[in-house]
Amino acid sequence: MRWLLASLAVAASCLAAGCGPVQTTRTLSRADREISAARAERADEASPNEFESALLYLDQSRAREGHGDFEAALAYARKAVQFAVEARVRADDNRLLEAGRERLRKTLETQAPRDTPAPGDKGEPR
Repeated sequence: MRWLLASLAVAASCLAAGCGPVQTTRTLSRADREISAARAERADEASPNEFESALLYLDQSRAREGHGDFEAALAYARKAVQFAVEARVRADDNRLLEAGRERLRKTLETQAPRDTPAPGDKGEPR
């Protein structure tokens, strides 16, 4: 009976603290979700360096997990999450920047016709 209570206490504290395998698996799942979301937002094209880093860290995390090195696996999985989120943010920033450039280009084209001289310009070559 004592052995059973001791085992349950250890198991409960292990789960509460987030034991290596449990916490690593949870973080790997999050990294998978973040990478899938980044891929869906085309971050692999808009932010290739961060996206590739996320994939490499994820692979390294899985390799470490397979060897039972859960502390290193957790650290690599966290880096994978970090880079996947960064890829999504940068991809979104790049899209917004490109949309702003396009809007500015269209505005400039409609506001100043190219054949009209600027005020004070007599049309003489400089």
